[in-house]
Amino acid sequence: MKQYYYEINGIQTGPVTIEELKNVNISRNTLIWFEGLDNWIKAGEDEELREIFKSIPPPLNNSATPPPIAQVNIPSKNKTTLLDSTKAKVLIVCFATVVTVILFFSFSDNERTVIERQTIDNTQQISNQQNLIDEQNARIAEQERVEAERKAREEAEQKNLKIQALRAELDRAYSSLEASRRDFVKNSEFQLLRSRSEKQAQLNFIKSTIKEWEDEIFRIRGELTNLGVDTPKEEIVTEEVAPPASSFQ
Repeated sequence: MKQYYYEINGIQTGPVTIEELKNVNISRNTLIWFEGLDNWIKAGEDEELREIFKSIPPPLNNSATPPPIAQVNIPSKNKTTLLDSTKAKVLIVCFATVVTVILFFSFSDNERTVIERQTIDNTQQISNQQNLIDEQNARIAEQERVEAERKAREEAEQKNLKIQALRAELDRAYSSLEASRRDFVKNSEFQLLRSRSEKQAQLNFIKSTIKEWEDEIFRIRGELTNLGVDTPKEEIVTEEVAPPASSFQ
């Protein structure tokens, strides 16, 4: 339904329906405006309002019916007409003012209620969304914590297994080194039925084996150090042992 705004004596009123506009007793020259217009126009220029100018009812007065105005015979006819016109204008202005005030406060209260309701709803919606976001973040953080702890345990287990394996290798390397040393001493001290060159070749082979075990021990200790494990330093010395001077022993 079309809603009108109108201006009387510099006072803008509205929105009102066409039925309410009939009760205002506007004239053809009264400025009006409704949605779709760029500027205010005269009421007589609107096709829908032209019909109401044929028969405009008097303004309603719901408060009380005014007492009849006593007829006074005034010699001047122009003076009577002017007085009646002034009273009518005053009544119209008063009525329009009352309607404007009622509509203004009614519209303001309704608008305020709607805005407050929307504000409450929006605030609640934002709060609910924030709660959902917080819950999701908490779940993600918990999952990340659990995953980090799992990885840390796996890494610690793998590290311990690696350390145990390296320590076992180190023990075997030390044992093999010690056995090679004893073998070197044994082959150096005892007389065997072999030539000097054969004996020296065997000793050189044993010395090479000792060197390999020394290198292996050095490598294993380096890996343990990288894993944060301190290994006791043991002196690794390969002594040059010269065999007895004889051709056949």
